[in-house]
Amino acid sequence: MSPDTSGTQRRRPRDPLDEATTFVEGRPIAQPFEVGDTISDRYVLRAGLGRGGMGVVFRADDLLLGEPVAIKMMSPALLTSETLSRRFFEEARIARRLNHDNIIRINDVGETNGVKYITMEFVDGVSLREWIRAHAPTRAAPEHLADALFIVRQICSGLRYAHRHTLHRDLKPENVLLSKDGQVKIADFGIARLKEGADYTVSKARFGTMYYIAPERVAGTGDDARSDLYSLGVVFYEMLTARLPVGLFAMPTALDPKLPAVVDEIVAKLLAFAPRDRYASAADVLLNLDRLSGRHVWGETPAPTAKSGTAGSGAAAEAKDKAKMSARSKRKAVVKTASAAARPKARQLAPPGMVLIPGGTFQMGSETGDEDERPVHIVSVKPFTMDQAPVTNAQFFEFLQARPEWRKAAADRARTDRDYLALWSYNTYPPELRDHPVVFVSWYAAKAYAEWRGCRLPTEAEWEYAARGGLEQRDFPWGDLPDADRAHFHSSLGTVPVKTFPPNGHDLFDMAGNVWEWCEDWYDEGFYCELRDGVENPLCSSSASGLKVIRGGAWCYYAYVMRCAFRSGFPPHAADINGGFRCARSLA
Repeated sequence: MSPDTSGTQRRRPRDPLDEATTFVEGRPIAQPFEVGDTISDRYVLRAGLGRGGMGVVFRADDLLLGEPVAIKMMSPALLTSETLSRRFFEEARIARRLNHDNIIRINDVGETNGVKYITMEFVDGVSLREWIRAHAPTRAAPEHLADALFIVRQICSGLRYAHRHTLHRDLKPENVLLSKDGQVKIADFGIARLKEGADYTVSKARFGTMYYIAPERVAGTGDDARSDLYSLGVVFYEMLTARLPVGLFAMPTALDPKLPAVVDEIVAKLLAFAPRDRYASAADVLLNLDRLSGRHVWGETPAPTAKSGTAGSGAAAEAKDKAKMSARSKRKAVVKTASAAARPKARQLAPPGMVLIPGGTFQMGSETGDEDERPVHIVSVKPFTMDQAPVTNAQFFEFLQARPEWRKAAADRARTDRDYLALWSYNTYPPELRDHPVVFVSWYAAKAYAEWRGCRLPTEAEWEYAARGGLEQRDFPWGDLPDADRAHFHSSLGTVPVKTFPPNGHDLFDMAGNVWEWCEDWYDEGFYCELRDGVENPLCSSSASGLKVIRGGAWCYYAYVMRCAFRSGFPPHAADINGGFRCARSLA
């Protein structure tokens, strides 16, 4: 869910620490531009957005592209030599190459009247600093933790990408922006490095800035990606507590006992004094944050306990992951699907209510997910058809009319437990749930329904291939970020009617969220380790776990478990409030 940014627009008394004035040799350096000026015959300054030791930021109109931009006029104090000027352009070029949803896009770099500037995308929203002031002290713990995780996960996603190219070196709430639709953007990548060696002093600088800097940076003993992760830890701690972790600071749960203990573990590892004791990478942090997101820590429906493996962390795990990523980069796997123009014709070949999924090759699994999702391997599937949406109560009712041995009172208790069709009264579903997915259905019941229709349950490989909708190695059927406008998750209100949210690239609905979906396979945590690249539609036909694979997450779960690659399992006789299914059919 997107974090609430309401209330952050209200005016508040000016805080003398909100601005920083730059001094050179004891004299203030004034910026030679003001609202209304035109820069380089292209940018018209419309409003001031902020001022700091780095310079002044304006909102401007780009006359060439006809869109609003943010323009940062760099402080002359930072660029007093040829070396620093050259470094400015070098860092700006690096930042301009960064292309990620969670990083501010750099548009242009220039100089006018001796003042260098950077133009970037304009984010209509608030800074994380404003969000913390408006929400951190007042939100209820469950809601606030969910919002904090939503924001921090996006920061981590941006850092994971950026650390392949550069470091941030000045991560703090002022450099993180939240758009009105919940998109998180990190600003000022690499620009902080301009301060190194600059002959200037700063007075009235934000007092808190020093607390975001990792100890090794303060000591001047070098830095790496783990230094940015220390800064992230300070930001996360402040979001949860509205305090800075100064001195012998209290852990978050000591300040708010409603927070789960795992929050303390994550914060403590991020804020470890020695870099070697921190997470090795942003990917490592994401893994632990997402595990926290996936847990039912507020006493709701317990998460499935199918998983017994845990992903490694630390330097050894990071080296192992890097090796896997390197191997994957050498592969030439391309998702092969029917062209967009051919899809309408292909769908006409599928039975009513089903969609033809064109055969193809894809990368199954996730390098940054749980241990049972690795290693990523190349899998091919033949064309097949799949239900466009999960089976509904109304559809399952027709099955019971034709197969009375599967009615509530008659069903074999060895093949379905006593919760079978728990929401139904005798053999009739509540009228208001007609178009909702049927739940409390065991794997055996789902398989019997599929066979009655002349279908089968999808294999795990088919399910993931279909869920991705033609997108390769993205977390969700639509991209890398959870989206409450595209799936039903993290809710306390039960299921919603099928087809409530937009379909994916294969025209399939509800492949993420709403209900878990049974697959044909047995669940085996180490199954991927046994597969070779290029295998065709692998099927796990036996497992000591005694569990059948479920996929897709459900209405009461966090976003992490509805990723395309997430795997888990239920006992095949289990009828669960979150469990549904859809059918597949092989082509003759």
